[in-house]
Amino acid sequence: MGSRKRGTLPKPRLHKRGHHRLRIDGREFVLGKPGSRQAIERYNAILAAWVEFGEALPEGFTLDPKPQGTIPKPKNEPDDVLTIADLLAVTMAEVGGGKTKTELRSNSRWYRLRKVAAVLEPYAAMPAVEFGPRLLGQIVKTMAQTPMKATRNGEQVTPTETYIREIVTAIKRLFEEAIAREEIPAERLVALNTLTKLPLEGARQSEPVQPVEQDIVEATCAVLPPVAGDLFRFIMFTGCRPSEATAITPAMVDRSQEPWVWQPKNHKTKHKGKCRTIGIGPQARQILKRWISGKGDNDLIFTRSQINRAVTANMVSFSLCKSDREQFNKNDLAKLLHRAIKAAGVPHWTPYQLRHRGLTVIRQEGGRDAAQAQAGHSDGSMTERYAKPTLGDAAEIIERVG
Repeated sequence: MGSRKRGTLPKPRLHKRGHHRLRIDGREFVLGKPGSRQAIERYNAILAAWVEFGEALPEGFTLDPKPQGTIPKPKNEPDDVLTIADLLAVTMAEVGGGKTKTELRSNSRWYRLRKVAAVLEPYAAMPAVEFGPRLLGQIVKTMAQTPMKATRNGEQVTPTETYIREIVTAIKRLFEEAIAREEIPAERLVALNTLTKLPLEGARQSEPVQPVEQDIVEATCAVLPPVAGDLFRFIMFTGCRPSEATAITPAMVDRSQEPWVWQPKNHKTKHKGKCRTIGIGPQARQILKRWISGKGDNDLIFTRSQINRAVTANMVSFSLCKSDREQFNKNDLAKLLHRAIKAAGVPHWTPYQLRHRGLTVIRQEGGRDAAQAQAGHSDGSMTERYAKPTLGDAAEIIERVG
């Protein structure tokens, strides 16, 4: 837990069991459900005593069983009213419970829930049954017109329409799961779904991801450590996801036939009971042969420890964070790529553009079905996002019939 900055008030934190707790002066207080009247009253009581005694709790300070808060209780309001904070606490406990920080970093649902929690923070104490389409529309309008903290090319910009739609979907899912638990009536979700036209004026248009040119990739890889350069080339030649390439082991690859057949142990759609099969062609096979020798069946082929084992004359020096971890993660790839792009003087690109490049080439040579099979997409429309049709797809036919 990080230390509190000077001049700021102590803030409660969410426990994995779904309640708020406050650590202050080396003592820890359980406040209650986030956004509940009990949690707010206890927090106010602790904070008042802490401020009164010069930012220190008085000796022997204890919370009364029923602290007198500053928020009056409305008439006829039940004590167990379900708030927006309750919905978030239950869902975050289900999604994040029992998982390590490393596991949560790669959990996209957890990432979105944290963003949703920040968006809904002003309405944490609101009863869930009062949250409707009008308020959701106001939230969307505010998001679309509020610049993000992160900058793009040195300028603050608004979020993209795609990002806002993802947040809206995640909010609706909160209510959908609460309805499944029979905590709120189903008409709440029906009401939210009536907001079909989102007020997105001011939000940015999402820029489609384009395939990176091979000469740019080669110029970048020329200044990378050999293991990192080959890792990026392998992603490009196979069209796999970066997370799949960093986790490949010899046991996953069937080398008894050509092309080699690779079945990742963990992949994006594993939780849906689907299998993932990737073909490894001659250029990708040559890369694996350079790094697979001497490896055990369950050893990673591309590892962090191999970065400084082979050094080239024009290679940029790298020092990743000290760790016993052998597998590259997305932060490692981003750091390697950022420094190499700067050193090579080429346009910025990302690892996922390699996947777009690989699948586009496969589509041009073998059609959409081949690209769909290599990508592991159940729906061909998803393949269109990665490997869009080009003139090259129809060039031979045009030359023959046009």
